[in-house]
Amino acid sequence: MSNTRFIFEREYMERVKKKSFLLATILTPLIFPAFIGIVVFLTKLDDTGERKIEIVDESGLFADGFNITEYEINMSDRSIEEAKEALNDGEYYGVLHIPKLDLDNPEGIGFYSKTNPGFNFIGKFRGPIRDRLEDLKMEELNIDKAIIEQIKTSVSIATFNVTDTGESKESDTKVASVLGYIMAFLTYMFVFVYGSFIMQSVLNEKTSKIVEIIVSSVKPTQLMLGKVLANGAVALTQFAIWITLVFVITTALSSIFGYDPQTAQQGMMQEQMEMAKTMADDAGVEQPDMPDMVKEMFDVIYSLPVAQIIGMFLFYFLGGFLLYGALFAAVGSAVDSIQEAQQFMLPVSLPIILSIMLVSVVLQNPDGGAAVTLSMIPFTSPILMMTRVPFGVPGWQIAISMILLVGGFLFTLWLAGRIYRVGILTSGSKVTYKTLAKWFLMKNY
Repeated sequence: MSNTRFIFEREYMERVKKKSFLLATILTPLIFPAFIGIVVFLTKLDDTGERKIEIVDESGLFADGFNITEYEINMSDRSIEEAKEALNDGEYYGVLHIPKLDLDNPEGIGFYSKTNPGFNFIGKFRGPIRDRLEDLKMEELNIDKAIIEQIKTSVSIATFNVTDTGESKESDTKVASVLGYIMAFLTYMFVFVYGSFIMQSVLNEKTSKIVEIIVSSVKPTQLMLGKVLANGAVALTQFAIWITLVFVITTALSSIFGYDPQTAQQGMMQEQMEMAKTMADDAGVEQPDMPDMVKEMFDVIYSLPVAQIIGMFLFYFLGGFLLYGALFAAVGSAVDSIQEAQQFMLPVSLPIILSIMLVSVVLQNPDGGAAVTLSMIPFTSPILMMTRVPFGVPGWQIAISMILLVGGFLFTLWLAGRIYRVGILTSGSKVTYKTLAKWFLMKNY
């Protein structure tokens, strides 16, 4: 154990002292706020830009104009050909052409511009045109619009989780889905990135012959375990620094500039939901009031058992990382170059790639047979159990899954160690799956 500790400390300090680690750790928390700030700035810049729109209404149905305040609207008497010429002169951003329309089949409406307009831009004109045509059709059919509005009924079903003590807590499927997907993706990304670091580290030491000096005083299995544990600790260190930096930065911004992260998050989410509402309106789907919806979503987020979710995330993240890290180390010990490693990467990577592909299946039915089974298998549980956790998972399923994950890690460590002890001292020969099987069965090596 003392040798493993020595390898752990050496590998850990070597990783955290690298400039690449320091730069990635310090800059990453700054990149996301900067990126969000740039997007918000460009969005505001785009919204405040003046756009002159010419409308050629040959139908005569829109003589009262369009109630759109974002753009300068000019109802024109020119022909569409004359309007197109003005478009080429740069007089207008675009021309909306409304030909003579058949109310039962209103075809031929077109927008002309030099560049493709965005979805939101077109939506601002599509809604008023649709509403006007619907009003005209109701007048023609002698239908009272007020009665139609009274008939429309919005129905929403609130969901609640009932605890063992009978207490009810409001839940939200959308929030749980987003949270589950984020945790699954973080686990997937870090296992792949740091697993590759382990494989590269083993390969570098093997090709530079440093390993022959190290294994003269340290058992190969201890060397492998030390590397895997050290890289897991480096990943957790990076997580901890990121969380600390984000907290410090947001606190500093809040005190210096009066910036409220919670309000900013709500604002960004509200903008996204308003965009979704525009799409829903275009599709004729009624949506509930946006401010209330945003408030309800944040109430649900704050009601989640955050400490429990973070604790489980750390357990499954570490379990998955150690399991796959041992396999990546075994692959690195068996080959002499990255190119040779490619042939063994697919079997190692396939379960975790399959896991991230099945996240959508689990989100559709988190209590289904497939979701429960996959969250028990050690190779898929680190991602798919964390996908289920925000929905609420029975305690006995979590206990079985954790026990199987620990057992899976110990089995994988034993399996990888038998390959590592031989492969780390073997070089210059072509390695196949048959060779790996032979190394695995060798005794007294």
